[in-house]
Amino acid sequence: MPVIRIGEKTPLLQPLYPLFNVIKSLMWYWVYAVFATLVILVYSLFYFRAKYRGGVPGFSVAQLAVEVGAEAAIPSLTNTISFMRLSIVAIMHAVFTAMTYAWATSLGLLTPPAGLAVLIVFNLLIILGEGFVAFVQSLRLHFYEMYTKFFSGAGVLFIPFTLGLRWVRLLIV
Repeated sequence: MPVIRIGEKTPLLQPLYPLFNVIKSLMWYWVYAVFATLVILVYSLFYFRAKYRGGVPGFSVAQLAVEVGAEAAIPSLTNTISFMRLSIVAIMHAVFTAMTYAWATSLGLLTPPAGLAVLIVFNLLIILGEGFVAFVQSLRLHFYEMYTKFFSGAGVLFIPFTLGLRWVRLLIV
């Protein structure tokens, strides 16, 4: 059984090495995010004290810290994870395409029927898989992102039109 070792000497993943270096450099993003959250927290503390000099009953610094942390850190984290999906799809595409090409070349790339069939069939599977991922992503964006952020639900209650005839009740939805 062939084993693919992922490391410095893997020729299959050699085109992805610059991407791995970019990912390593993005690890500093978390340091920047924590620092930015702390700066926002300190700024909001000073702003709140300057705005309400007389004091507010029930105000506590801990409560403000939790609120600012929840309003700054959590959306930042969820947006980062949401955009990481795109990079995961790109990495998945590159790896599956490299694996398909390596398998097809090991069978003889343009030698009918084996290498060419593997190349065509698995590229079609990659296209179908990525189409499904894009479909699910668009549904998630519509139903989760849009409806939870912009939909208020304040409107007129839907009541279907009903015709109460003598023998049949007609409901038009």
